[in-house]
Amino acid sequence: MVAFLLYWLIEIENTWDSPRNVHKVLFKIAVLTTLFYLIAQSVKNFRINKHLEVVNRHRATALRTFRTFVENAGEKEDVRQAVLIETTKTIFAPVSTGYVEGEDDGPNSKIIELINLGRGK
Repeated sequence: MVAFLLYWLIEIENTWDSPRNVHKVLFKIAVLTTLFYLIAQSVKNFRINKHLEVVNRHRATALRTFRTFVENAGEKEDVRQAVLIETTKTIFAPVSTGYVEGEDDGPNSKIIELINLGRGK
């Protein structure tokens, strides 16, 4: 297959002034450009779908554990509200998955600090 493609790419008649050679070269460039475009779009769609899969799995897990945060938020109302607000922000905040280029990997949640504050540590 590779040998066929290489032969197909370099198979040109001896004279360059032939309109047939110009047609062949333009056709080959068009085919290769189209193939490259289709492969690039396929990779892009794969990365986007994997990103969305990870984000949706993260949110589903976070929503299943939300009840635990509600029950264990503590007795102080201000700490409880702060924990619930941070938990909600964490659930619905953008998630870095590594599939999308240019994502920020730094954590932006203060939920652990709020939980420790509520426990008195």
